[in-house]
Amino acid sequence: MDFTKYQNKAIFILVFLLVCFIGYNLVLKYNQTKIASVKEEIEKEKKKGELLIDISILDRKMKTFRSRSFPSTEITPLLDMITPLAKECGIAIETFSPRPLSHKEGFAYIPLEIPLRCGYHQVGKFISLLESNKELIRVQSVRLGKLDDIEGAGVGMLQVNLTLNGLYLFEE
Repeated sequence: MDFTKYQNKAIFILVFLLVCFIGYNLVLKYNQTKIASVKEEIEKEKKKGELLIDISILDRKMKTFRSRSFPSTEITPLLDMITPLAKECGIAIETFSPRPLSHKEGFAYIPLEIPLRCGYHQVGKFISLLESNKELIRVQSVRLGKLDDIEGAGVGMLQVNLTLNGLYLFEE
């Protein structure tokens, strides 16, 4: 057998296989790792995008709450807000008792106790207006008592002690 005849072909096949092996290990594996790292970066960017969308949604919600909260921890804006609501219900606010502020993380409650003399329907309408108001006012407690024994109170009149909380959001 004459190997010299096939020697050039065998060398060519060996060189070709060697080039394929080196090309696979150097070029293809390098590109595969690069593709994997690019895919990883794309995933990170998608997550960042999703987080930015979530942050913008939360920011819009926070702006809504901020616009609905009171501008300061003073009691005056809270009184200015509830006085017309009381008048709309036929209730005259004669006195009020501010309570100490209650601080939470990022916000404060502005508590106010108001004694009222009014009927059941007036109380219900007043509380409904307070709770559905655009400002963040929360009715903390309601205590009802009869006024039958007080002269000139009228039939069906109640002594109502209402405790309200206005919400103030701190600026960050």
